[in-house]
Amino acid sequence: GLSSIDKERIKIINNINKLLFETSNNSLSDYTEKIREAKKELFDFRMKLGTNKATELLEANFRWTDTFDDLNEKLISKIE
Repeated sequence: GLSSIDKERIKIINNINKLLFETSNNSLSDYTEKIREAKKELFDFRMKLGTNKATELLEANFRWTDTFDDLNEKLISKIE
């Protein structure tokens, strides 16, 4: 239900924020791969919301669109 969707959303956001502020000794290619994986996870979650009639309005109703767009832009900026 909504609880599991919200938990998944929070997990994804926390993982992305952790990655964005990560300071590690990983190689650039490893970091780039992590960024790509995070972008895919975010995309897949948004697609899941958009293709399920019960959840398609959640992104708009809870204003998640702005948050997701912002996170995506930050991820893109890290690999450009």
